[in-house]
Amino acid sequence: MIRFEDKKNADESRKRRAEIASKYDFLKVTKKTIRPNTIDERLSFEVEDGWLPLLEDLFEKMATVVKRDNLAEFQIVQVKEKFGGLRVYIHNGNKDINDLISAAEAKAWVTCEYCGEPGECHSFGGWYITECDVCLMIRKLDDNARVWGDLDDV
Repeated sequence: MIRFEDKKNADESRKRRAEIASKYDFLKVTKKTIRPNTIDERLSFEVEDGWLPLLEDLFEKMATVVKRDNLAEFQIVQVKEKFGGLRVYIHNGNKDINDLISAAEAKAWVTCEYCGEPGECHSFGGWYITECDVCLMIRKLDDNARVWGDLDDV
């Protein structure tokens, strides 16, 4: 999921996502987590690149809790954006895991999903996106270009 980027950056994004996913056993795809968006039997993240640092921090903290509390059956089922916010769905967690997820979801509400800079949730045409002022402006220019046919490869 790349926006405003070229193929090289898209390839780098896929590589970074695969590296993140390969670090943690709780991101392995199981029968409970079969999804079409997987990377080599690892769960994919249905968010833009600006939230990847939030996810990396969250997964690192989760790994500590999983080890400390011996949560051998803990599994992340899905990671996605919904209504402008981060959603992380799990199986077999505990209160500490839920608290970590809540904190990451709260941080995502004030972090641009595209670039990671401070942002806020904006609504347009029934869609919600958490983005910074610069990405908001780029999106509006991009949308206008599409409507008026000013840009060929947007």
